[in-house]
Amino acid sequence: MNTITNFKNDIHDWLCRNGFSNVYVDCAPDFCYSNDTHTIYCGMEANDDAGLYFQQFIHEYGCEYIDIWYPVLCFLHELGHHMTMGNFSDSEILVLDFLKETQDEDNEYDWYFHYWTFMDEFAANMFVIDFINNKLQEVGELWNILAEHYQAMYADGDIWDYIENKEIA
Repeated sequence: MNTITNFKNDIHDWLCRNGFSNVYVDCAPDFCYSNDTHTIYCGMEANDDAGLYFQQFIHEYGCEYIDIWYPVLCFLHELGHHMTMGNFSDSEILVLDFLKETQDEDNEYDWYFHYWTFMDEFAANMFVIDFINNKLQEVGELWNILAEHYQAMYADGDIWDYIENKEIA
C-alpha cells in the first residue's frame, strides 16, 4: 500500500504546486471524477483504443500536441471536471448523466466522440486542451509522476487488490 500512498502524495503535491485545491486523488479500475468527494480516481486498466481516440479528439479541437500519454490526458480530463463542474446545475448534470447512460452508437469510435461532446465532458476537454497548450512544462511533470508511480504500482501486486473492491463515492 506504500506505493499507493506515495502516488497520492506526489499527485497531491503536483496539484498544490499548480494552484489546484480541494481536490483529492485515489486509484480505481477506470478514470472518473466524483463531484461529491472532489476526488479524481486514476484508472489502472488501460484502454488503448480510447487513448488513440481521445488524442485525435483533442487534437481536432485545438490541442497543439497529439502525442500525450493517455493517463495524462485522462487525469487532466478529470481535473477539468473538478474545475468546470460548478458551471452546471444539479438538474443539468442529472440530465447529462441520463443521456450518457442511454447513448447508443454503432461503433466504439462514434460512441466516444459523441460522449466527449456532452456539455460537461466538452468543458473538461477544453480544460485539457487549454492546460496542455499553455502549461507544457507542468504536463511533463505530471507525465513523469504518473509514469514513475504507475510502473511502481503495476509492479506491486497490491494495487489489484486495492482497486478490485473500490467503491466510487
